[in-house]
Amino acid sequence: MPLATPPISRFPPRPIRIRMIPSCSTSKTRRPWSSTPMVPGHRPVSCASGSPSRELTWLPRDAGPSNSPCNSNGRAMTGTSGTRKTHPSALSGPMFLPTDMNPRISKTSSRGYTLVEILVTMTVLGFLFAGLMPFFLQSTTSFFITEQKLRVNNDIRKFTSEMADHAREANHFIVYPSFAATDRDAETDRQRDGESGDLMVLIFYDNPTGTPPLITRPIRRIVGYYRASSNIADPSGEGPVRKFDSDLDSWGITLPSTSDIETLLPSSASVASFRQVIELSKGLANQRLFYNFHNRSIMVKGEILHGDAIKRVSNTYNFTVSPRG
Repeated sequence: MPLATPPISRFPPRPIRIRMIPSCSTSKTRRPWSSTPMVPGHRPVSCASGSPSRELTWLPRDAGPSNSPCNSNGRAMTGTSGTRKTHPSALSGPMFLPTDMNPRISKTSSRGYTLVEILVTMTVLGFLFAGLMPFFLQSTTSFFITEQKLRVNNDIRKFTSEMADHAREANHFIVYPSFAATDRDAETDRQRDGESGDLMVLIFYDNPTGTPPLITRPIRRIVGYYRASSNIADPSGEGPVRKFDSDLDSWGITLPSTSDIETLLPSSASVASFRQVIELSKGLANQRLFYNFHNRSIMVKGEILHGDAIKRVSNTYNFTVSPRG
């Protein structure tokens, strides 16, 4: 059982030698108390009877090598140097441990945040967020408005490009009040000079047939643009602009045909089945989108809208196109 650590001495450590004479004395030798760990070393001595004996020397751990020329067995050490070399096992006995194996206990003080510190931190963060919130809201609104304006411009460019291409190839145009069946089922529904409507039809004629004065021009293609109000009770309300094309869409007609144009138009039941050209628009020509200008040109006067019910972006659109006739 290891002994307790002795009190620290005020004097410098000195080697303590204990004479061990097995043949001359039967007394047991104990390690004396010292403040410094000792390293055992042996050197041979002679007892009174002449029999060999050993002298046990306790050396401080930080002391230099022993001057004894013998090892722990009493035998002379060989080598060029007469100093004793301490074996590492001498420092790992049960009385003490090596320096690098001594446990070190570090005590670190740690504590949590107090309630006052938490309240102060939350108050500072609250003021910070309150100051940054208007900036975030303004940035979000500006980004939304810019995005909707870009969409409006994209609709205008696409709509203008399509109408210009079709009108240059068309031979004639007709404007009707709306896409409803009752507004386009007879020749009397055609809008004259100075009148407006939400349905515009471009007619492409085929080569004339027959001999004068009985010459007929069959219709080979029909392209129409119409604005369908989102509110059935209010035909002049906001709504998308759609397009039908006999070359791309099929609604049960055969072309070329010499029938009246009113009989070749799509059914009113297919009002929402055709491709959407403009997401949302509002007519400005007497609350309509298309205007008959002197029976020679078509004026498109409307307001293109994008956005939602909270924030809406709009742009006025005016465009005039004339078929080649």
